[in-house]
Amino acid sequence: MVVYYWVIWSARNKFIFEGKKSDSRILAAKAESVLKAYQRVSKPGNVHGTKDRGIDQQKWKPPPKNVLKLNVDAAVNSKDQKTGLGAIVRDAEGTILAVGIKQAQFRERVSLAEAEAILWGLQVAKQVSSSSLIGESDCKEVVELLNNTKGSRTEIHWILSDVHRESKEFQQVQFSFIPRTCNTYAHALAKFALRNSSTDVWVDTFPAEVQNVMNCVVS
Repeated sequence: MVVYYWVIWSARNKFIFEGKKSDSRILAAKAESVLKAYQRVSKPGNVHGTKDRGIDQQKWKPPPKNVLKLNVDAAVNSKDQKTGLGAIVRDAEGTILAVGIKQAQFRERVSLAEAEAILWGLQVAKQVSSSSLIGESDCKEVVELLNNTKGSRTEIHWILSDVHRESKEFQQVQFSFIPRTCNTYAHALAKFALRNSSTDVWVDTFPAEVQNVMNCVVS
């Protein structure tokens, strides 16, 4: 119960000091995420520095009604200095609304590629709707930086600034970390992007090659 009070208190401060009104559905999802994180680290045997092997969520979960969910990922080919960015947007029914792929130059750090994937994903999601959005990535470091729970790293600061600026195009955006098992579609699309030099976004209807990529994924 304390978690929910804390989330409401944070939203109240945001409204008072920044004039931003929070969507109740996003608040509920945020509270649930914080509670699960606390329960995870509170389990017996969990120590600092261990990986999230006991994480509750192992499969993708749809967002609340009237909220969209964006999943993104980056795949890297260090030999050719290329990065593939994949993004997929779904609604509360699990219906795929949009898919986007983009190939970019690899900039030495995987975290940079993952941050670029989030930025790319927001650009894809904007073509569907500017309503409330939950963005998910399996890169914990970048999600923590976006949520200001980890100290800033100057080398990706400019990308994070672009992400925050792009987020203002939506009614509300929440960024969450998820394990790879919940991000399989985005991961497959990122690998697909490595094999395609073009930048593409598809809304509602998708070419056969993209459908084949997603059909091969165990979600």
